[in-house]
Amino acid sequence: MNSLDDQFRAWCATTEPASRLTVLGWPKRLDELAVFFPAGLEAGPQLASIELRLDALYWVAVSLHLGGYPGRSLTAFGQHEELCREVGPTQARRLATAMAVHAKSLRQCGRLHDADLLAREGLELQQRSGSDDALIGINLYSLGIGLTQRGDPSAAAALHAALKTLSEVGHPAAKLYSAQCALADRDFDTALSAGAAALAESFHAEEDPNAIDEIGARRIRCAAARIVGEATVELGGSEGTTFLRTALNLAGEIQLVEEVLPALLALAKAALRQNNFVEARRWLDAAFVPAHQGPYRLEDCNAHLQLAELELHLGNPAVAHSAARRALALAECDGGVFRYEQGIIQATAALQKT
Repeated sequence: MNSLDDQFRAWCATTEPASRLTVLGWPKRLDELAVFFPAGLEAGPQLASIELRLDALYWVAVSLHLGGYPGRSLTAFGQHEELCREVGPTQARRLATAMAVHAKSLRQCGRLHDADLLAREGLELQQRSGSDDALIGINLYSLGIGLTQRGDPSAAAALHAALKTLSEVGHPAAKLYSAQCALADRDFDTALSAGAAALAESFHAEEDPNAIDEIGARRIRCAAARIVGEATVELGGSEGTTFLRTALNLAGEIQLVEEVLPALLALAKAALRQNNFVEARRWLDAAFVPAHQGPYRLEDCNAHLQLAELELHLGNPAVAHSAARRALALAECDGGVFRYEQGIIQATAALQKT
């Protein structure tokens, strides 16, 4: 018997199942899991049991994904999927679930072509393997977000189907996703009302152990507070930055980098609108750190677009031009139909101003 297998089973027995896949404490969890990857996380776990190797790979991949390193998570996700395929059809549901998160990591890194292929394959596997409607709805929503980022006209249908499914099953994220879609469509009144409803429900969900895990509720609360803040700023409300700061603090508390980053960018945008250029630069400087380390390519593009706007306000057209050119390069992603469409449009417009 492999002694590492025994140690891993003991670790699993003393670690609450929910805490293995939550955001909070992911650096400590990675340190603990590193024992089972003696040659390094990229080399895979040295465990004899295939089942244990699958668990270890998935937990490492998700920890890196949630902890702000989607780029580093790709190797573990790939190894996990390869092993699932080797085992065969019995791992179909496990494989499909992992593919959904893997596809999101790929999108965050700007690998839009691979993300689209994987999301579609994962969704098809989920439907074939009998995954529950809530999981299918979540992954259909993720696919729709990818299509939206590319400016694909089929995005609306995918998102509508996802929201309909999630609403029908009463999923805790249904109102949050509705708010996010409304914000993307610049329907700020709907975004505000749906975001506020999602925010209120997140408190109830945390108190109800049957609704969603505590960290899941807090993740929804982070995003909902940010959406309420962004919509309020767009509608001219003075309390918008208060919600954005709340979102940033909530995301920081549970180390959820994928929400820290958009909150920082939203605060920078709000500061720019108030002509508070010192504060805008402070928020942008803070955003560039996680954007680069992730890497979060699309958010990095958004940050450079805001930097171009800031530099124009400050009378630095050459610096603004350089930032806009960098934004345009980041928005290219995989090229062709796999570009970040809004990034291309806004970067092109920024270049014309410089």
